[in-house]
Parts: sequence; C-alpha cells; structure tokens
Amino acid sequence: KQKIERDYFGLVLNNYQPGRSFIHRLPAELKITGVVVISILVLLCSNFWFYAGLFIFLVISVAISKSSFVFIFSRARRYSSLVFASFLFPVFFNSGKHVLSQIAYFKITTEGLNTGILFAARILFLIVTSLLLVRTTSPERLSKGLARILLPLRPLGVSDRRIATILSLSWMAIPVFWEIARGILRR
Repeated sequence: KQKIERDYFGLVLNNYQPGRSFIHRLPAELKITGVVVISILVLLCSNFWFYAGLFIFLVISVAISKSSFVFIFSRARRYSSLVFASFLFPVFFNSGKHVLSQIAYFKITTEGLNTGILFAARILFLIVTSLLLVRTTSPERLSKGLARILLPLRPLGVSDRRIATILSLSWMAIPVFWEIARGILRR
C-alpha cells in the first residue's frame, strides 16, 4: 500500500513543473478555457491548415513554458496504443472510392487513411494540450480555476467547489491509473 501511495504522489508531483514563464503566470481559468476551446475546435475542424497552425502554436507554447519536449513526448508516447487504434479503425472500416489495397475483407482507401490520420492527430493534440495545462498549472490553482469557472452554476444548486475538486482530482488521477494498469499488465 505504501508503494502505491508513493507512486501516486510521485506521479502527481511529476506532472506539474513550477516555473515563472508567461504560461505559468496566466490565470488558471484562462488556461482551462483555452484548453476547452482548443478541444472543441480540434473535434470540429478538419482543415489541414488549422492543424498546422495548432501544431506551431503548441510547439511555441511548450517552448515558452520551458517544459521539456522530451517530457511531453514521453508522456504522449504512453498513449500510443490509443493513437494507433484511432488511426487503424478508420483505415480498415471506412469505405471510400479510391481503394489502395485490399487485405482479406478489408479495403484500405485513401479516404480511410485521411480519416485515420485526422483522428490520430486529434487525439495527439488533445493529449499534448492537456499535458501542457497540467504541466504549467498547480493542482491547487487548477481546482480553484475550475471552481471560478463553475461559479455561475451556483444559483442552480451546483456546488462549484465540489465539482471542481472532483474534476481536478480525476484529471490528475487518470495518468496515475494508467500507470498502475500498465504496471499490472507487465507482471
């Protein structure tokens, strides 16, 4: 039990990197809102130029935050099976007119490849964006920022602090549970 607790707190503390960069100093509400807006845009847009611009924006944001590109890449690499599956499903199960290859009952089409690349890019951008948020915002500021964002829901009977605490704890716990599951599968 002590090892699991130590691993849990080590993983939580390893996600946040204290710093004095411009991105670190931004209010947590602004960063959370930015992540939500980027997530919605990533899910709605399928324009190549949008994704190219978003890639450049994320590279610049990581550089400004003085986060390690190696750290971001290593954390994103942990989700490679999810990214790979999000690429493969459209490749094998998307019907299209321009057949490139046929393997058994599956037709690999140009449209399927394009959709697979789009889905994989979406997942990667969502992962990197949320990693950057967690890397530059302390858990306390993240929770307080979520509470401030949810404050207008208080007249409806919604407890802003409770929901913010639940969301911030789950946000931090997902990587922890992922690591625990990976450790169990390796045994």
